[in-house]
Amino acid sequence: MALGRVLVALVLSAIVVGAARVAATQTPTHPGAVIVVKPGQVKWQDYPGRPGVMMAVLEGDLSKPGPFLMRVKFPAGFKLAPHTHPSLEHTTILSGGMLLGYGKDPAGPAEMMTVGTVIITPANTPHFATTPTETIVQTHGVGPWSSNPVK
Repeated sequence: MALGRVLVALVLSAIVVGAARVAATQTPTHPGAVIVVKPGQVKWQDYPGRPGVMMAVLEGDLSKPGPFLMRVKFPAGFKLAPHTHPSLEHTTILSGGMLLGYGKDPAGPAEMMTVGTVIITPANTPHFATTPTETIVQTHGVGPWSSNPVK
């Protein structure tokens, strides 16, 4: 089981490190280190170990210390098994909606989270979700970050 968690973390890190970053547009209205990411500039890639799920890292490197910002696109009917993250996670539902529950039992109680909902989940809190429709979430936090299955 520990090997599985390590493999998931390594695959996620490798893909994120090698992923193409969105282009930063510097103009007189975007000076210095300002980064503007317009919807057409989001570069989606496969989320490792989650068939049909896409991700886009907009800022940072999930495998390194420091802030990160990413989006995750779940297909309709996706079931996200119980998992944890090593650090505090802030997630906003951008489109669609998800049934979100806490604990190790994916059949446990869950609450519908709709567009605009903000979810702040402490580190190492087991949680699970189902997406009745295609759903996009935006997550930010401080890395290193990973998603670790709960058994």
